[in-house]
Amino acid sequence: MLVSQFQEIKENDPTMASTILVATCDLVWAAVNPHGPNYARFLVGGGPEAILDVMEAGHSCHQPVLLSLLSDLLQNPRAHKFVHEWKSTATGRSAAELFIEIWREQEDAKGISDKGVLVNTARPITGEGKRKKWIAEDSFVYGMLHEDRRKEVDLLQSMMDPDKMMTKLYGIIKLMGFETFHYLNARDKATMALIEKYLKFRQGEVWQDISGSFEEAGMKPTAPDRERLLSGIESAEHIAQEVQTSQKDLILHHQEKLHVEESLFYTNMLLQKKADAEARFFQKDRSQLTMKERLEAKLKKEEMLRNSIRAAQSEYCNAEYSRQTSSDVEC
Repeated sequence: MLVSQFQEIKENDPTMASTILVATCDLVWAAVNPHGPNYARFLVGGGPEAILDVMEAGHSCHQPVLLSLLSDLLQNPRAHKFVHEWKSTATGRSAAELFIEIWREQEDAKGISDKGVLVNTARPITGEGKRKKWIAEDSFVYGMLHEDRRKEVDLLQSMMDPDKMMTKLYGIIKLMGFETFHYLNARDKATMALIEKYLKFRQGEVWQDISGSFEEAGMKPTAPDRERLLSGIESAEHIAQEVQTSQKDLILHHQEKLHVEESLFYTNMLLQKKADAEARFFQKDRSQLTMKERLEAKLKKEEMLRNSIRAAQSEYCNAEYSRQTSSDVEC
């Protein structure tokens, strides 16, 4: 029943937020997660797949609650296989690719990366602090809603915080194991390299905030504390620099691979074009014919041959008949 409810929500208008989805997720938390048999039935009945379907096709403000629900389901390793095996019916992408796309949307919201490469190695998660892509204001999209409905939408929208979203995504991917996503392409692996170090980056920024608080308050930490603060800040920045270098290499490899594939595609096109041109020259007269025209010419030639044989047989029979008629007259 719960799985069918997710499927029904997926088929609704994806541009509208649904409070029914929140109620459905609450039912899963209450009746499925804590109950072993219900949990097993939910897994084999297509529960994780239904959640991912809604996450992909539904409204973006559904994502926080769906990610939280999926994170709880993945606490049990038996659920990992179902998520790994999910494929989008619309695009054919995997769950990992869906997670990475959602992560990149959060990166764009904070200006963390530029063309897939980390921008701010001093404070990686803070980024540039400005959105990379324009998104329509809610007033444009939901300006005609009833006041009560508007409050519901505002509540769902309030959960769309990039930092919280990235924390949820990091938790899900860590539960499934970073090493299990070997099938990703180089560009996605570049993003995954950043996700894997998310917690380290968060810790480094916390150390920076603590150090800044001391300076603002005019307090001087003890020598061991200063050393610990400096070590944490420098370690996070060093990791960020390594991730940035790794991302550049992966992006370059991805671009080179795309270039090779594109070159191979056009080379094959030229070879095919040349083969077609050569095939248009047919036998002695070298007249330009396509493969279809060659087949038609062959069939016509065979038909002409059959007709000539029949004509020869008919002429022979007529001649034989005339000869026999002449013999009868002489007698």
